[in-house]
Amino acid sequence: MYNILRYFISVCFLCVFIVSNAVGACSCGGGVCADNEYCYEWIEDMGNGINYNYDCVACDSGLVPNDTCDGCRSPRPNPCPGYTTCPDNLVYSGTPRTVKCQEIVSGCPAGSGCTKYSLCHVTSGQISGYAVTDTCHLESGVCYQNSRPCSEFDVTVNGGSGNWTCNKADQTGTANWDDSSWDVGACQCSNTSIESDGCNAGVVVHQRTENFISSATSKIKYNQTRRYCRDCKAGKVPVVGDATSTVGGVSIMHYPVSHQPGWGVWKCATVTAPYYATGCEIDFSWAQTDVVDNCRASCVDAYHTITVSGATSASQCEIDDSVSYTDDTGTFTLSGSVCSGNGG
Repeated sequence: MYNILRYFISVCFLCVFIVSNAVGACSCGGGVCADNEYCYEWIEDMGNGINYNYDCVACDSGLVPNDTCDGCRSPRPNPCPGYTTCPDNLVYSGTPRTVKCQEIVSGCPAGSGCTKYSLCHVTSGQISGYAVTDTCHLESGVCYQNSRPCSEFDVTVNGGSGNWTCNKADQTGTANWDDSSWDVGACQCSNTSIESDGCNAGVVVHQRTENFISSATSKIKYNQTRRYCRDCKAGKVPVVGDATSTVGGVSIMHYPVSHQPGWGVWKCATVTAPYYATGCEIDFSWAQTDVVDNCRASCVDAYHTITVSGATSASQCEIDDSVSYTDDTGTFTLSGSVCSGNGG
């Protein structure tokens, strides 16, 4: 009966080792042995019962624990030539006892901060996939840092047009990989210095339509919510229009957040003679009827005028030859430095 019981216990103990050895170092009496140790079982007769004891025993030099962890064997030939122990900062499935690594020198783009490795299963000798260092991940075999500037993602904008849109490089914030997708909740896209349509500083603001995208090659989607000109170039004056418009199915406001008048400005047009414009910052607190007049000026007196549209300064004022003058010599007009008239 004693031998049968001992055999049954030994067989069960062996089963545990076969399973545990497949995933790591040898289990032994509730503990785990070092990589070069096997588990030795010995029985102690206590007189009033039998006590089973377990010790981790180091294999002799040149030997390794066998597959059942109850003795030692000679090492098998290396089934993964050129492969070595995987680095500690590598994320992969398996343990150093079951997987070896080989660096792929050109596996990740230069400057990415990532290193890619090929994995080899030491039992089968089969290449079992790829892995990268723990601050990176693979998408379709390409390495990416787990944190990435939003400005590196392409965009698609609903409502933006021409120069008045969100460009890829305009984005701010950082996107983070969450093991299955990119969290782009911190990404924003605005531009406060667009030079277009006579504006020296045009503004566009966009609202992101989703917080997660599937891959680094996916586009971040935005709806344009605001577009206005805050500063006209020299020779230009504001074009006052509706406060909002609908473009691409979205409503776009043409004024700043800080003030919400019943009018808006999204471009500047050429100032017409006899006015000139030196360039102006548009104050959206002005009355709609005054906004253009506050951005243009006339010559200093009634004897001078502007004759061409798009004038940018008072230096372009000329003597008005349509004005007539009368003195004791008669009536005359001025044109540059020449007098003409019917006097004597």
